[in-house]
Order: sequence, then structure tokens, then C-alpha cells
Amino acid sequence: RSKEKHATAVANLNAETITALMKSCDAAEEYVAKGIAQKEEAYRIRAEILGMLDGYTSRLNAVKEIAKTLYDERAKELLAGECEKAEIALNESRQEQMTAANSWDQAILSTASGGPGGLRRAATRANLNASASRANIAADPEEEKRAREERMEDAKSMVPSLEELAARFLEEKAKMDAARAEYADAMESAADRLDTIPVEQFIIAGIKTVSDAVADSREAIYNAQKMLQSMDAEAFKAAVKAATKSVEVAMQTAAHESARVQAMGDLDEAEKVLADIVLKATEDQLLETAGFDNSVSSSELAIATAREQCMIPDVAVLQAKTQEALSAVEATNDLYERALEAKKRADRDRFNKLLGMWGGKQASATNVPQAFRGGSGKGSGLGAKPLFKVRAPPPQEETSAADKGPLFSGSSKAPVYEAPAAATPPPAPVEAAAPATA
Repeated sequence: RSKEKHATAVANLNAETITALMKSCDAAEEYVAKGIAQKEEAYRIRAEILGMLDGYTSRLNAVKEIAKTLYDERAKELLAGECEKAEIALNESRQEQMTAANSWDQAILSTASGGPGGLRRAATRANLNASASRANIAADPEEEKRAREERMEDAKSMVPSLEELAARFLEEKAKMDAARAEYADAMESAADRLDTIPVEQFIIAGIKTVSDAVADSREAIYNAQKMLQSMDAEAFKAAVKAATKSVEVAMQTAAHESARVQAMGDLDEAEKVLADIVLKATEDQLLETAGFDNSVSSSELAIATAREQCMIPDVAVLQAKTQEALSAVEATNDLYERALEAKKRADRDRFNKLLGMWGGKQASATNVPQAFRGGSGKGSGLGAKPLFKVRAPPPQEETSAADKGPLFSGSSKAPVYEAPAAATPPPAPVEAAAPATA
């Protein structure tokens, strides 16, 4: 009977063990299936997610490079700071994904490595691994995956917004570069216009105002070119405007000094020519010619008025008044020459009249001795030649104005310079936009 009881107990023990083993095998099979699925997820993380995170990291690095090229320090600091935050978020997401993948691998390897042992030991190890790795395998993988994906999407979403911010900053930078290029061209044009001033000629002529104005303009251009590298749009706009204005002032100064010296030379020559006309009129006794005295007075007044304009910076007025003075002197000279021609004609007519009177008297004389009459006898004086023969001077043609040549020599040694037309000012520069909040 004792043997029977012992056999029954052994049989019952084997049945319980087999039942427990079967249950453990079912649980192990379930956890192995989950482990395989999560291992596949680990492979997906390495193959897809990490590659995608690498792509976002590369895009973020491109934004960081853009931040280094910005001119505005505030924009540069803002973009660099936001890039640093995004980089931290991406690195944390990468580390989280790698940790999850590695932990799944470790859990699967721990479950698979058991070594030799009986069925009871295998079932016990399976139960222990199932309870010990609950946080790794037995925990809800879908919920963890969803939370992990949300954190990763949050990190990824920071990159496109930073790219948009960088694109806006780049657009403002491009506008600033375009404005700088236009103003740089304006400064080059101003420098070229300034080089047209013959400074050496003015220095030789003893005129320092032009060289001083040119030196000031060159300094203004240099300052404007330095200001073009700043971020203060209003500052370099004002500097360029000041440089352009300085160049225009220098050119107007050179034009005025050239016109002034030229006018002074022309007026000095006009005074000399007018004095010669008065002297010749005095010698020819033409001072009493109608309108001559008034013409001389008008010429003197025109010369004096033109000299007063030499101190006025309006070149056009100075040139106009100088031309009026020269024209007045030419009018006086024309009046003198017409009076001289009239006097010559009157003298010639008077001479011809006297010559005609003399010829008529000689032909009508009857009491002239035989010796002085014309004849053919030797002793009687026939055929004797007259003592003198009066001939009328050949008619003189009036000299045209083209044959006379210019009244004024125009040999002034003044520097010749005419200010070219004013350059078109460049458009207003585009101001740098204030950095927006990310």
C-alpha cells in the first residue's frame, strides 16, 4: 500500500510539473514573439529613424552655417541660440531611440541565453525573466513607442521653423548686400567724377580752394566706404549722401574757379581792347561819332558788372555777364570800324572831288604859256611831259569780319573745367529687419 501511494504521488507530481512547464512554455513563446517584434522595431529604428534624424541634423547644421554669415548680431545670436536648443532636442531623441533599441537587444539576448538545465529550471528562468524585464519587454511597447515618437516629432518640428527664420534673415541680408552694392557703385562713380577735376592745373594756377575741396571729398568717400560694412543702414546712407554732396561741391568749386579765372582773363583783355579802341578813335578823331561815347560807357559798365559776378558761385550767371561784357566791347569796336570806314570813304570822296576840280580847271585854262602847253615842237615845249601826274588811289574793299579774325585772343592760361551733369543718386538702402522670435 505504501508503494501504491508513492507511485500515485510521483504520477501526480509529474502531471503538475508538466502542466506548469506547458504554461511556462506558452508564456515564454508569447514573450519571445514580443521580443522578436521589438527586435524588428530596433532594426527599423537603426535603419529609418536614425537616418531621418541624421537628415534633420544635417539641415540644422546648414542653418547654423547660415547664422554665421548674418550681419546683424542680434539675428545671429537668436538663430544660433535656437539652433542649439534644436540640436539638444535631436540628440536627446537620438539617444532615446538608441537606448530603446539597445535595451530590446539586451532583453532578447538575456531571454535567449540560458544554458543547459532541466525543464523546471527553464520554466523558472522564463518566469523570472518575464517578471524582471517587465519594464523592457512586458511593458506596453506601443505606448512607449507613441511617447517616443511624439518627442521625436517635437524635436524634428524645430528644424523647419528655424529654416524659415534663416531664409527670412537671408532675404534681408540679400537686400542689404544689394543696397551696399548699389551704394558701392555710387561711390565708385563719385570717385571717377572727382578724378575729372584737373587738380594739378589749379595748384599751378595758385588756386588752393579746389585742392582742399577735392581732399575733403576723398576723405568723405573713404568714410562712406567704411560705413558700408556696418549694419546701421541709416548711418551708411547718411555717409554716402554726405560723400556724394561733397563731390558735387568740389566739382562746382572747380567749375566756378575755372570760370572765374577765365572770366578775369577775358575781362582784363576786354579792358585792354577797349582802351586800344578809344586810343585809335582819338588818333582818328572819331570820338565825336554818334553813339561812340555811350558805347564805351556801356562796355565799361558791363565789364565792371561782370567783375562783381566773379565772387558769386553761380557759374552760369558769371559766364553770361562775361559774355555780355565781351559783346559790348565787340559792339564798340564794330562802331569804331564803321565810323573809320565812313571817314575813309568821306576822305576818298573829297579827294576825288578835288581831283576832278583840278582836272577841269586845267582843261579850261587859256592863258597858259606856250612852253607849258602840250605840243610837238622842241623849242616850243610841244611834247613836254607834265611835272607830276595825280592819280586816284585804288578803291579799297571793306574787310569782312571773317578776314579780320577774332577780336579777343582767348589765350588765358586758366584751368579749363566744366562740371558734368549730376549723377543720379542711388535708392534708399534696405534696413535690416529686426530679428523675430522663433
